[in-house]
Amino acid sequence: MCKPVFIIGFMGAGKTTIGMSLSTRLSWDFIDLDKRIEEESGMEIPLIFQTQGEKGFREIEKRAFFNCADKKRTVISCGGGVVLDEDILQFLKNSENVILLTADTDTISERLDGDLSRPLLDKREKRQKISEMLEIRDPIYRSATNMIIDTSGMTQEDIVEKILSIME
Repeated sequence: MCKPVFIIGFMGAGKTTIGMSLSTRLSWDFIDLDKRIEEESGMEIPLIFQTQGEKGFREIEKRAFFNCADKKRTVISCGGGVVLDEDILQFLKNSENVILLTADTDTISERLDGDLSRPLLDKREKRQKISEMLEIRDPIYRSATNMIIDTSGMTQEDIVEKILSIME
């Protein structure tokens, strides 16, 4: 199998951590789409949101996604909102290796505690905002994949093992 593996899911679900670990196990390249966006734009994501708004960010995200979407032997950790773009969503629906990592609201909230780099999260009502965003995004995530792994309470090694067993 040479086609890229896309890891999608909400912020805090473990996409980057699991993606890096999976790419190491497969001896493949790893791309963190958020890092790629920062490299290509020359700005950190919160600054992109501040200066260009969410719409501007999504345009940059789309360009970055399609610049790396056809790379062989690569694990790509996508940003949490990547599925909000219809073109990207359709691409993912037609891709073979799309893994959705999920986690419950409490787990996500806990994992994001102290993380100030999430421009879409209201720090005062974080748990409520996570719940609202998940309600909207979860069906979209699920429509783009047939591999779903709930990472709540699982170790990194267990998650990677489960992915590898599904991919076989």
